[in-house]
Amino acid sequence: MATSLFQAPPIAPFNVEDPNNIGIRWERWTKRLETCITATGLTEDKQKRSLLLFCAGEAVHEIFDNLPDSEEAKDYKTALKLLTDYFSPKKNKTFEIYKFRQAQQLDSESVDKFYTRLRQLDIASTCEFTNTDDEIRSQIIQRCSSKKLRENALRDDNMTLAKLLEHARALENSTKQALDMEKGMDNSTQELATLRINEDENRRNESHNTTRHDTRSRSSFDHKSPEFSRQNNTDRRINDNRSMSKCYNCGNSWPHVNTPCPARGKRCNNCNRLGHFAKVCRSTKQTNSRRRDRKHVRNIDYQQQRRPETSSSESDEYLYSVQSEQTAPSKPTKSENPEINRVTLPQARIKINNVNFLFMIDTGASINVIDENAFSRLQNNTKRNSIRLKKPKTKVYAYGSRTPLPVVGTFATVVESRRRLTSAMFYVVKEDHGSLFSYQTAQELDLIRFNVSSINTTTDDLHSKDQSTSQRSKSTPPSTKFKPKCLTTTTSANTHALVKQYEHLFQGVGKMRDVEIKLHIDPNVPPIAQPERRIPFHLRNKVAEELKRREENDIIEDATGPTPWVSPIVAAPKPKDPNEVRVCVDMRLPNRAIHRERHPSATVDDIIHSLNGAKKFSKLDLRSGYHQLVLAPELRHITTFATHKGLKRYKRLNFGTSSAAEIFQHTIQHALEGINGVLNTSDDIIIFGKTTAEHDKALKEIFHRLRDKRLTLNPDKCVFDKENLDFFGYMFGPAGIKPDPKKVLAIHDATPPTNTAELRSFLGSVNYVSRFIYDFSTITAPLRALTRQGTKWQWTKQHQHAFDELKRRLTTSPTKAYFDPAKDTELVVDASPVGLGAILTQKTGAVGQILCHMLVALCRLSNKDIHKLSARL
Repeated sequence: MATSLFQAPPIAPFNVEDPNNIGIRWERWTKRLETCITATGLTEDKQKRSLLLFCAGEAVHEIFDNLPDSEEAKDYKTALKLLTDYFSPKKNKTFEIYKFRQAQQLDSESVDKFYTRLRQLDIASTCEFTNTDDEIRSQIIQRCSSKKLRENALRDDNMTLAKLLEHARALENSTKQALDMEKGMDNSTQELATLRINEDENRRNESHNTTRHDTRSRSSFDHKSPEFSRQNNTDRRINDNRSMSKCYNCGNSWPHVNTPCPARGKRCNNCNRLGHFAKVCRSTKQTNSRRRDRKHVRNIDYQQQRRPETSSSESDEYLYSVQSEQTAPSKPTKSENPEINRVTLPQARIKINNVNFLFMIDTGASINVIDENAFSRLQNNTKRNSIRLKKPKTKVYAYGSRTPLPVVGTFATVVESRRRLTSAMFYVVKEDHGSLFSYQTAQELDLIRFNVSSINTTTDDLHSKDQSTSQRSKSTPPSTKFKPKCLTTTTSANTHALVKQYEHLFQGVGKMRDVEIKLHIDPNVPPIAQPERRIPFHLRNKVAEELKRREENDIIEDATGPTPWVSPIVAAPKPKDPNEVRVCVDMRLPNRAIHRERHPSATVDDIIHSLNGAKKFSKLDLRSGYHQLVLAPELRHITTFATHKGLKRYKRLNFGTSSAAEIFQHTIQHALEGINGVLNTSDDIIIFGKTTAEHDKALKEIFHRLRDKRLTLNPDKCVFDKENLDFFGYMFGPAGIKPDPKKVLAIHDATPPTNTAELRSFLGSVNYVSRFIYDFSTITAPLRALTRQGTKWQWTKQHQHAFDELKRRLTTSPTKAYFDPAKDTELVVDASPVGLGAILTQKTGAVGQILCHMLVALCRLSNKDIHKLSARL
């Protein structure tokens, strides 16, 4: 038996009453217990188990006795595992990774404390990272508050976690030391500035209150010594002017109570001198005083942004707000000057994510600006605060200013006016100074229109009080009209007017409202980061343009942070337009981790049944259908792909995802529910009616529904007011259904196959329209025999005859009528050594019409029992 060589101090019992962080506290307590066991020298397993239950306390002992497998836990490890499983239940790996990614350095937190906090998140056991140190290193680089540390770390890609922490400590120490040195160097400057301020203030007080100050000084000299008089005057002046005086160095209230002046040690952005801010710089005031006779439209108001002293020496940050000199500070459009009030500013009420905002239209602006208060309101009314700001890539300047505006970040979203909707990029600016629309976005939303000689504004969205301007804008026709290719001479006037009314549906890539797609990812499938697949040089510019277009349409974004899933892309010129390139992501490996949803889709028979009796058709095509469905932010990492422009990822449902077709079909079908005369197959929407009135009613309802759902259409692929509809490989009409003439022509022009693969391809094409070929099984029997495994390829006259007969039968096939439940129906069946057949007919008067051929080819095993199959049929 082992004896204890060291008497360890007692361990406090584990507190089970407090549920907060009970798992983490239990892990820490067990570590202390392990240390105690090591210190006492216990080696017997039963002794360690007894020590565990004794030190844990009575409450833990009672919990252990009530656990299901407690009687079998005779050894220390098993008992410890039972309690650990009880106090630390299995965590959600995805959520724990999300919590880890959201951790960022606090303002009052050093890098070492931030590192310790990341360690305390228990990432090694819950997130299951392959390399924990690398993940912590990446998180520190991305979420640290020091810009210099981030830049230096990104400059050295081989910097380890230990080197990063060492560099961070050195940077923090040097920053603090530099701040102390700047304060010491600036003492003389500060004293001189304070002396000048006191002299100026004394002169100003003497000029305005000469009698009062003289009385006070005489009284002071009569009763006190000169030194005491000066001190008394100073104290009295401080007390009298405490609420009115401003510091000449920082612009804040003076004197500073118990705190140093914020401008001490700071460098002026205007004159580059130490000891004051630019907003109180005298050189600026002197320059402005010489220009008072000029009319200023706007000025820049500087407000200091308070930050911790540890980071203040890295860079001086200011808030810059643009406002009119003669307007109220809170709203740039209100003014006390009647001359300004006479000028009506063009404003428009715009919807962003179904939230109304008032924007001023500035045709001279190149960007869209939204103030911080409006953005907060947008965030509060947006589902799950899904709008995330990105760091601006460029600086923004007000007109005539050399100082950049304080941009918080940028974001892209879909905006909507009464006529149109489009995607736009917004710059979020601090403070509450109103929001601004650029020329380009205002034109895309049809808020402004240009002709050759003048500029006019439309009145549907502009809240202008100038009626004469409104009348001029109404009378001036637009220079460009919406004329999609889908509107032809055969299109009815009603459809023309309807398309014109909803012309915004044919512009841009939509973003379906109130829908966020969830992919079901198997956590047991390990992620794979594939290398980049190089793009040919002659395609790179076109690929870059396509990526830029998708970024502008808010379809993809830059991938940031660790990327466990990375897929390559495939780029190829489009067959119909070689000048354009098709870019697809190879999702074969990620698809192994994505579970299918398998929603049922409409079959050909379902479509035939729905279109029975219809005499007028239209077909709509959703533009980039998948890209109109928003993908949940927490699942976008699996769509990350590598390009020569860096890593990107999808914000929308992307082509190539195994479950995308089922999800898209189910989502669109659910969105169109309740409208009669409408069905969809993937991104194709069919509108039909037995009369023109039924068709037009369904078309109007579908346009209204698409507008409500924020879905858009591709005008080049839409067709309207057709008596025959080409859809799903068939031609639907009032008389019935027949094969698509383009497919018939392709089969008719096919040359005899030269190998088994070509023959199988031909049979696959013909099999799709086999319902129109009588005796299909008998005709194709010799051709099918040639495709059997082990059969030597030999094309004979028999095969050529069958090949020609198939083409002849298809080109002479009659139109198949629709099924009518009210008519008499006849089913004719037959069997042969090579197949089974059935014909469904209905009589119209004395004439029978064929509705459908049903054909089943028999394999060699089925040929042995033809009679049973015939009887069963």
